[in-house]
Amino acid sequence: MLNDDPSLPSLGMAWSKRQMREYFNRTALPALLPGARVAAVGRSITRYSPGKACVHLFALSLADETSRLATVTFGRREWLSSAADGQDHLAFFDDERACLVELFPADFEMPGLAPATDPAQVAPLLASLCGLAVDARSLRVDLLRYVPHRRGVLQYQIATPDGPRRLIGKVYAKAGRAAEVGRKLHALRDQLAGIAPAPAPAGIDEDWNLTLMEWLPGDSMKQQLRGGLSHEGVRDAVSRAASALAALHTVRLEAGEPRSIRAEARHVRKRGARIALVAPALGEQLDALLERLDALARGLTWHEPSFTHDGFKPAQVLLDGDQVRIVDYDGSGPGDPALDVGKFMAQLRKEALLARRDDLRALPAYFLQQYISCAGAAGVAERARVAECVALAQIAVQRFRSKPLAYGRDGDASLPAMLLREADDCLARL
Repeated sequence: MLNDDPSLPSLGMAWSKRQMREYFNRTALPALLPGARVAAVGRSITRYSPGKACVHLFALSLADETSRLATVTFGRREWLSSAADGQDHLAFFDDERACLVELFPADFEMPGLAPATDPAQVAPLLASLCGLAVDARSLRVDLLRYVPHRRGVLQYQIATPDGPRRLIGKVYAKAGRAAEVGRKLHALRDQLAGIAPAPAPAGIDEDWNLTLMEWLPGDSMKQQLRGGLSHEGVRDAVSRAASALAALHTVRLEAGEPRSIRAEARHVRKRGARIALVAPALGEQLDALLERLDALARGLTWHEPSFTHDGFKPAQVLLDGDQVRIVDYDGSGPGDPALDVGKFMAQLRKEALLARRDDLRALPAYFLQQYISCAGAAGVAERARVAECVALAQIAVQRFRSKPLAYGRDGDASLPAMLLREADDCLARL
């Protein structure tokens, strides 16, 4: 069972769509959109840190048949009340319930998001950064992905004399991240050309913390895995992903502290430490697994750090005919290549659990075999299997934080519990 969170006493209403619809109509919208009424509420994203904060992204269907996104953040009063300052009419701090309501594109951690979604402000920026003569009236801005207070991913569709052009824009909360990602893309562009092309950088605006890059064609491997690919089609896609990753690991290194499996396990422990406050059984299961993994990781040795993607998973692999492309290098840097291999194996194992497809359960071992064949790195196998267990624990933590009520409802049958058991089983076979 999921315990209540006494540190966030008003959080309970956020789990109920009915209560949130009433809250928006009675309290939040009169302050933000006078006269508007919510007909239906859908919860899009949740990020829950027990005893600390909880962020919900809601999709609001209004009575006038328009729609809006609203972020509701529960947390410390001092933090949220100051966050509402300077956001004009798009943000409302509810002192009674200790929550902040922001209507998209308001985001106190990403002040560059609002101008980056406004064609009138984007058009001159594209002219200065990319040399594009853009008419703001014909510029289309689409929201592809939004994680409140973290990152917004936008697509700009631009009419040019040579035909339509698409750019991807990423707005970040972390200071300096846009410039950092832009530098990585510049360094990767030439090295990966013809192997597994990365998005070409198109410009950086440090004031908005925005990086622009060329759009890449292709369907994500995640979509293809969930779209009913044949057994042979799945194996072919996995083999191609392994080859692309082996090529990525040949990229020249940049400066920085190399990531290790043990450091990754410590990071997972830190992110999952608060779970025990509201889900003691799951927290105990996670702690026991991480203790065993830490003991194993202490005995692992590796010699040469590689360039690592850090978020390598099927969603970041684009397949376009015979071409393989890899995207999302935000967290890339030097480290143990086994981390990328293990994370991809863990994602394949998660897909098998979600799809309840036994034919997918052999894919992690097949991916490892194909990677070793392409990279000529037989010594990576043991480390990759340990890294896979760490990654399964990481996915379990992420899943709990995004869907805590599913754990409260399903308990041992929930995905976080299943992932931890899967990690235990993998560990037993090492």
